[in-house]
Amino acid sequence: GEGANRTSFAALMAQQIALGLEKANLYNQVKAMALSDGLTGLANRRNFDMFLDTELRRAATLKRPLSLIMLDIDKFKIYNDTYGHPAGDRLLAQLGELLRQAVRTIDFPARYGGEEFAVILPECGKPEAVALAENIRQTVAAAGFPDNAETLTARITASLGIAAYDPSLGVPPPDSARFIAVADSALYQAKQSGRNKVVAAPVIG
Repeated sequence: GEGANRTSFAALMAQQIALGLEKANLYNQVKAMALSDGLTGLANRRNFDMFLDTELRRAATLKRPLSLIMLDIDKFKIYNDTYGHPAGDRLLAQLGELLRQAVRTIDFPARYGGEEFAVILPECGKPEAVALAENIRQTVAAAGFPDNAETLTARITASLGIAAYDPSLGVPPPDSARFIAVADSALYQAKQSGRNKVVAAPVIG
């Protein structure tokens, strides 16, 4: 009779709603996956690029400083050859967690690619960026990382390069490609001059 029809309709509606929610959850997961790196859970390159564009515009509009750290693991290939890729993956994941804890809440750490990481530092001038990068460098150097015997005895170091933009100096902000290039060339200098160090480029502005 009519009662049965009504229940089946209600059941059908409940099913539709459940399916809708499932689809929404799945969509959010996919969206999150597309913006974060599966291994470290940090923002991925695509997400990083979007955020950096936004922050450069904000820095220019609000006349606030902005800094960028590029970080590269020293001799990662040797580490991988010594301990194997699974250990290398665990190291990257551990470094992601270490970065997340080392930065301020408004900062934006990302996995830039391979063994290279980046941190966008809003409201942060060159001296503060250098202090933060130096803190990250020391934390990495002091940490124990996975070896292939399931213990954390392996040691690695990182080299870091910094770009800083100061709008109070009256120059429009660089585009993100140039800002990254400046930080990258500082990183290259850190590598060339012996690794396990922080090099900051002259302030842009």
